Order: sequence, then C-alpha cells, then structure tokens
Amino acid sequence: MPSVKVVSVDKSNLYDFAHCFLQNRKHPGYIAKTDWLRKRLSEGLRYKLLVMDKGKWIGFIEYAPAAKAWRAVDAKGYMVIHCIWTYPKSIQRKGYGNMLLQECLKDAKKNKMHGVTAVTRSGPKGTFIAKRDLFLKAGFSLTDTLPPDHELMTKKFKKSAPDPKFPIDFDKRLQKYKKGLTIIWSNQCPYVGKSLGEIFNTANKKGLKFKSVELKTAKEAQAAPTPYSVFSIIYNGKVVADHMVSNTRFKNILREIGL
Repeated sequence: MPSVKVVSVDKSNLYDFAHCFLQNRKHPGYIAKTDWLRKRLSEGLRYKLLVMDKGKWIGFIEYAPAAKAWRAVDAKGYMVIHCIWTYPKSIQRKGYGNMLLQECLKDAKKNKMHGVTAVTRSGPKGTFIAKRDLFLKAGFSLTDTLPPDHELMTKKFKKSAPDPKFPIDFDKRLQKYKKGLTIIWSNQCPYVGKSLGEIFNTANKKGLKFKSVELKTAKEAQAAPTPYSVFSIIYNGKVVADHMVSNTRFKNILREIGL
C-alpha cells in the first residue's frame, strides 16, 4: 500500500485541496462549498482527506456532532457522518475507506460520545449516499430503516447507549410543501451548485412557478422532509427526488409528474 496520510482541513488550508473531488476553484459549487465549510468548521464539523505521498488526494470524510449535523436523524450524543468517498475505483476495497472511518471513530471516542452513525441506502437511488458494506466491515450495525431504502448504520461504544433513529414525522414535515413544486437545497454538497442553476433555468423556461428553499443552518437541515436533507424536490406534498439530480433527470421528473 502506498504511503498515505490523513490531513485535517481547517481555515488555514481550506483552499489547498479540492472539495468532494471538485477541483475547479472558480466553479460556483467549489466557491459555495468553501464558504459553507468555513462557517461549519467553527461549529465543530470535521473534514479530513487521505493524501498520497505524491500529493494526490484519494478520499475524504465529513462528519459533525449530531447537534450540528446536516442530516435529518435523531442521534443525540453521536457523531454523524455526512459523506465518505474514495476515488478512483482502482484504490477502492484496499482499506482506505476504513482509515477514514477510524478517524471519525477516534474523534467520537475522544469527545466521549456514544458512537458514530451514518445514513446509508441499500437500493440504486443512493448516488450521493454511502452503501452499507463499508460500515458493516467496520463493525457497524443497522439501528433503523426508512422506506424506500434508507438505513441508519451505527457503531455504539456501549451496548446500553440509545440507538440513533430516523424521525417519525416526515409525513408531517411534507405538509409544509403540499402545494406546487418546491426545490430544497443546501451548499453542503458542492455538486448542488453544478446543477441547481440549470434546474432553475429549466423550470423558468417552462414557465413553472416553484419555491426555492435554501437550508442555511444545521437546525434547518435536521428539520428537512427527507433523511439526506440537503437536496430534495417536492411536488404537491410528495417527494419526487430525495438526492441531487442532474438537469436531464429533472426534465424527466417534470414529465413524470405532468409538468
């Protein structure tokens, strides 16, 4: 295995790396994510990278204490993983993902937390959410599920610790958006910035009236109508997209719902 080190990102080196493998520093998504990170790092967010000896970075993990997490989960006392990603595929399944997980677990133990939890998905829709395999190998177990295929994978440091759960009021949350088209978004994911402008432009060209809701705080994200929180499309109170989609997929969604 090549020499790899973990680098903790803070305000002093925030501009030294790509964000979520988005490297163009002039890209709107990169700019928005950088600003988002600057604010969140002071709130307790951790953002760590795996960097090879030649300076090439091959992975990252982003996580925060539950009180400041940007996921709709009930996990008081836990560290909540937002994202974990290694790239390219040639370096996957070689233990690098576990290296990142161990960083999170170490931080959680240092801060005397109950453990670590993460939203995963078992189906094909989880493009922007991790699958359970990595967590199972690291000793995580399933503590809750939510249709259609959301899972909450958790590693508890003590068996007596409470299990993290998904909120039970998502249907109630959706009632806020029971009329028309609503696009909920956040700069937590830089790829939102890549597609959001195109999506808005498509909606405007079609003459559609829609509501744009930007989530600006962790509290707002935790109150979102989907577990992933930071991007969703709601139409007449129903979720038609619960993760980031391309403009092409957005056009298909509009056709599917008759707009």
